[in-house]
Formats: sequence, structure tokens, C-alpha cells
Amino acid sequence: MKTKKYIKQYLLIVLVGFFTISCIDNIPEAQPLPVPDVDFTYMVVDEEFRSTFYIYSNIGFVSRSRLTGEHTWDFGDGSPIVTAGRNDTVVHYFSVAGLHNVTLTVGERSQRLPILIQDIVPILTVDPIEGGMHIVLDKTTPVRLSVDLPNPRNLPAEFTWFFPARTTDIDGVEFAAGQPYTFADDNPGALVFGNIGSQQVRLQVRLGDRLLQEGRVNIPIAYHSEVPTLYFAVRNRNIMALKLPDFEIKPNGDRVTAEGIHVLPFDMGVSAGRTPINILFHEPLQQLYLLNAGTRFTFVDDSEFHNMGDGEIRVMSSDGSTVERVMHNVGHAFNNPFDGYIDGNFLYFTNRNTGIVRLPLSARNVTFPYRLDSHDIPWFVRNTQVPMLSYVLPYGAMNSGFLKVNDVWWWGKRWNATGVFRFVESDIFASTPPASGHPEPSSGRVLGNVPHTRSFAWDSQRGFMYFTVYSIDGAIDGLYRATLSQMEGITNSATLLPFRLTTAGGHSVVPIVASGRGEGTADEPLAITQLALDRATGNVYFGLRSANPEQVPTGIHRFNPTTNNIEPVLLGVEVLGVSVNNTPTRLF
Repeated sequence: MKTKKYIKQYLLIVLVGFFTISCIDNIPEAQPLPVPDVDFTYMVVDEEFRSTFYIYSNIGFVSRSRLTGEHTWDFGDGSPIVTAGRNDTVVHYFSVAGLHNVTLTVGERSQRLPILIQDIVPILTVDPIEGGMHIVLDKTTPVRLSVDLPNPRNLPAEFTWFFPARTTDIDGVEFAAGQPYTFADDNPGALVFGNIGSQQVRLQVRLGDRLLQEGRVNIPIAYHSEVPTLYFAVRNRNIMALKLPDFEIKPNGDRVTAEGIHVLPFDMGVSAGRTPINILFHEPLQQLYLLNAGTRFTFVDDSEFHNMGDGEIRVMSSDGSTVERVMHNVGHAFNNPFDGYIDGNFLYFTNRNTGIVRLPLSARNVTFPYRLDSHDIPWFVRNTQVPMLSYVLPYGAMNSGFLKVNDVWWWGKRWNATGVFRFVESDIFASTPPASGHPEPSSGRVLGNVPHTRSFAWDSQRGFMYFTVYSIDGAIDGLYRATLSQMEGITNSATLLPFRLTTAGGHSVVPIVASGRGEGTADEPLAITQLALDRATGNVYFGLRSANPEQVPTGIHRFNPTTNNIEPVLLGVEVLGVSVNNTPTRLF
């Protein structure tokens, strides 16, 4: 037994030794990388500005070439050509921003590398404010600014400041809006602002003999009382916010409170996306969900590729400091998110014409598959699962706004079948119903013969349903208001018109729907895509892209139940999605 044991141990030692030697023999010898004939590297010499290649920064160029002999440097900016030895560091600065091609030549060989030189721009930042925000007209929360001005060559600098209207110093001395101001220490010191919204301070700097690009900073100024906030979305621009105190709308469109404070919008610094048809505010979470229908929000033949979708849903905090992706569509364009609604802990949204999807509010980074009818999509309901819809919509119809009233879902449809289909969740078929049955939904249908209802808002406190309608000829276009019982009697255009709301001049709001003007087909225009209710006042806000701007201009409007008129709120902006944070706050 011992002999066998020793033999096993001997064999084990031999095998270990063999594999060890084999591994050593198979390791290749390290070979130095070949040195290029001509090559060089560079870096900023000045320690303070090493992270960025600014104009006027001293940049050291060092050859790493294999070839010896005279080195000729051409910096590509019109400066004299420099000759140096192989081991010499050549220091150069550029006085013009942009991309420069630097060429090193040694003998008959050369190497050219690009270098990006950045211009100097004064960077303005707001110093920490006591209490975290500056409250309008409050000297106890003044704003102080800091300036970061890279100046590699220590050139003389001249600072010129510009302030918005109703800005004063801490002693109450007012600065004229848009006029230039200079200060002995190049800084205006403590500032007090008299209007709310994003207040922009501008700084022009002359460095040496050059006037630099202007530095700007937007300072959010809070209202002195807690009031709701209106968020709105413009295509390819940032989400904006507007506080909603009690203000008077002047003939020039200015919004002015009784204290003479102008109410201006805030720039939230978060992109609204390509086609932000709806935005939804969740008050308990203080988060805004951004529904972007993407590039293709009307019919597109995606039958072959199934991958033309680019819509997404993102969620941002009320102050815009955090943004996360909820859903991203990489499949069929018809599955881009269009209209949305929040109920409980779920976000509901429609695709173009198939149905309504449901996601938890906590969902993040959900990717939609390529197939339009995929079972991987978390459908809440599809056309084929609702009584009557399953019969009259075998091919679907364009979805409109939808909402829930007293546990009944209202689902707007247009074209193939029109009106608002109402159902409770128990009406939804688990699978496709038999072809022989097509009962009415349990709650029936309203506005059945009214073409193209688009968006809805329910004022539960006052008992009114608001909705918008558009048509090709504009005859019945507008914003409407009716009680739930009155809506039962609206069966055609004639019974619809008595409920239309107008401006003080008697004009209806007519959105652009003509093909080529409304950025879509006449069948599927953007029109008035969303209504938002301020519960405290009953005001209903919406964005209008006006077909008759001489009567009612493009911009944000509201229906004011106190005056019983549609009123302008913010003119000149082509707004799609709107949403109100009804939780009163001073800032956001």
C-alpha cells in the first residue's frame, strides 16, 4: 500500500513539473512596441489650466520620434514655423479657438495631429443661498454670484454686467433693465430680484483686446407664498414651469400680481423631447413624467422593419435635478407613447391606435420589443378586449386622451370609430371575444357622432368635463365644457356647439390641423394635445398652435370659470403637453 502511495505522489510531482515547465516555455518573451518614425505628444504646461486646452494656454509639445535630426513644428495657426532638437520641449499657445492641425516634420517624414482649442467664456455660478432659495423682494435671501474666468496669460480684464427688470442691490438701488454696469471689484455683490421665474444675469468680459463670448446664468426666484405650478413642453426645447399666483393678464400678455410682480417662466434645464404630446405630474412623488411620441407620430409604413420607433418616457424631479428613463421604444413606431394618465401606483399610456399600456410608476429602463402585437408589452387593454370596440375597431382607431371618472374609464377614439368609449375594468375580455358578440360597454359611449375628440380634463370639485374637438374644416373646433349628464345628450355637432367656450371677443380656439401646417396629416394633427386643471381656481390650461392667430394667438391659454372666458397666459410658444402640480409651493 505504501508503494502505491509513493508511486502516486511521484506521478503527481512529475505532472506538476511538466505542466509548470510547459507553461513557462509557452510564455512569449516581451517585445518592445516599435517606435514610430515621427510622433509627438502634448499637454498644457500651466498647472492651473491643465484640464482644458484654452486659448492663450501654454502647451508643451514633445517629440517621441525614432528619427533624429532637426525637428520642424508647424502649428497650423499662421504662427512662425519652429525648429528644435529631438529632446527639446516646444511651448506654444493658440490665440484663436477651434481645431488646429499640428505637424511635426523630421527629415522627409512627418506626422500631423489635431488639437481642439477652447475659447474662454466667463462661467457664472450662484453662491449658496440661505434657506436654499431666493424669495422675490426678500433682502434676507440675497443672491451673490461668483465668476470663474480662465486667464492663462494674466491679460487685463473688464467686466460689464446686465440685469433683468426690477433687480436691486441690497440697499434697494434699482438697476435699469438691459443697461451695462461696472463695479470696482468686478462683482455686483448682493442682489435682490423683484420678479419670479428664471431671472437671467449676463456678463460681458473684455480680455486684453478681445470681447469674449457672453456668460449667462438663470437664477430661479421663488414666490413669497405657496401656489401651484404649471409645467409645459415645447418640441425640442426644455421643460418650462410657471407659478400660478393670482395674476392679471395685461394687454401685452404680461402676467402681473397685485404687488406688481411679473410672473415669468422657469427653464427647468431638461429636454422635452421630439414630440412631447403629454406630460403628467404625480403630486405625492413630486415627479413629472415626460411622454415623447418621437419622430414618427402619424402613420408610417413600418411593416417591413418594425424598428422605426424612437419614443420614450422619462421622469424628472419637480426641480429638474434628477432625470431617469422609464421606457424606450426600439420597435414599431406605432408603439411610441402618446397620451397618458396616472392612477394609483401606475402610469397608463396609449400607443398610436392599438391599446393602453400599464407600467408601475417605479419602472425604469423598460425596452419595448419590435413587434406591434407583442405579448411582452404590458398591455392594460387593447381594442379587441373591450365590448363594442372589439367589433367596430377590427383594425383599430387613433387613440385620443383618456382618463378615469368615478371608477369608469373614458377612452377617446377618432377616425375608424369616433367618440369616447366608457368601460369598467371588469368589462375587459381576458382574450379576444367571439366574433358574434359586440355588446355596448357597460357605461356606454358618448360623443359617438362627434369627430375627433382629442383631450380631456375632469373637474370633480365643480362637476365639469372639459374636452377639445377638431375637424378638417374648423367648423366645430374648440374647447368644450359639460356636466356628465349633459354629455349624455351630445349626439352630433348640433348638440355639441352650445357647450363651446370662447374668448371675451367670442372667438373659439382653432388648432392647426391642415396637412403640412400641423406637422402631421390632417387626420392625425397634434392639435390641442392636453388639458391641465388648477384645482384651486378651476382654471383649465392648454397649449394652442393657432390656425387663426389674428383672432386667438398661438401660446398657452386658460379657461377662467370666474370670467367665463378663454384668456391668453403666455404667447408665442408652441406648447404641446401641459400639467399642473396642484401642491402649493414657493418654488417647485
